[in-house]
Amino acid sequence: MKRRLGILLALAVLGIAGVAVLAGTNPAGHPWFPKCVFHESTGFHCPGCGITRALHALLQGRFVEAFSQNPLVVLCLPFLLYGIVIEVAAYDWNCPKYITQRFTTEEIADIVGPLHNRIAELEAQLTS
Repeated sequence: MKRRLGILLALAVLGIAGVAVLAGTNPAGHPWFPKCVFHESTGFHCPGCGITRALHALLQGRFVEAFSQNPLVVLCLPFLLYGIVIEVAAYDWNCPKYITQRFTTEEIADIVGPLHNRIAELEAQLTS
């Protein structure tokens, strides 16, 4: 559990740092961002470049420009963020200490016992 929490915390820190860098620097003309091989060779913007430019525009609050750069990112980003939040929150929801036990081991054995007996009978018939 501590390992998972550490991994989630590290990913959160890296994500926040990445968002801060992307918000503060323009990916179109900054030397930190590599040149796009696809754009250099064809002259067309690739989807990866569009994602980066759209995220930069979103972080700057320019929603129309972000939508024009890559509409799919603008439409899917809320669902992606929701999924990440649910994944982190679901860890606590599915923790065994929060799941109420409905049946005891003896009750399950009583229910499944006749099934095991029937399977044994059928296996005995197959071997004879």
